[in-house]
Amino acid sequence: MWLIYLSASAAADRFDIIKQQLAQAACTRFEFVSIIESEIFDATDSAAGTAYIARDGRFNVTLGEDRYLFDLRFLYSYSAENNQVVIEKVSDQAQVSREISFITRLDELYETHTIRPGKSYRLLKKPGEKSDIPDSVTIFIAPDSLQLERLEYLDINEERNVIVIRKQQTGKDCDKKQFEPAFPDSVERIRL
Repeated sequence: MWLIYLSASAAADRFDIIKQQLAQAACTRFEFVSIIESEIFDATDSAAGTAYIARDGRFNVTLGEDRYLFDLRFLYSYSAENNQVVIEKVSDQAQVSREISFITRLDELYETHTIRPGKSYRLLKKPGEKSDIPDSVTIFIAPDSLQLERLEYLDINEERNVIVIRKQQTGKDCDKKQFEPAFPDSVERIRL
């Protein structure tokens, strides 16, 4: 009986270790596939992407051919299709940062409820948390590693979002070049 309890509690600790690794890393890099299921349009849309997230809130996210870069002062939203980048001066840095970096700050922003120890968890936004992060997220853990496998949540339009994590890396240092705005010379720059 106690062996079953020990193996269940050891499995539950895997998610605690993952959350701790993500929170303590100077930078975390993800390769992922984003899947959005729209019941209104009866369609599923998917795109491959990468996210490079710094502990201080900076991020560099690519989704398909588009790119979103936040350097703590400006948010750059680059559309390859339109060959333009929208540059916004950010007044609430924490708000912008949380919308992306929530994945590295799970214990800070969410209460964790176990669905299946060592396999799946339901996270509920902490009371009083006012950022635009999902209200609840279901997280699945990769079976053979200390990594996230996928996240599932409903967005503001009540559409199901699934983020499948293909690769996850944490590091003690950040590559500063990842947070420098480098876009094609021909790009149209729109400042807001």
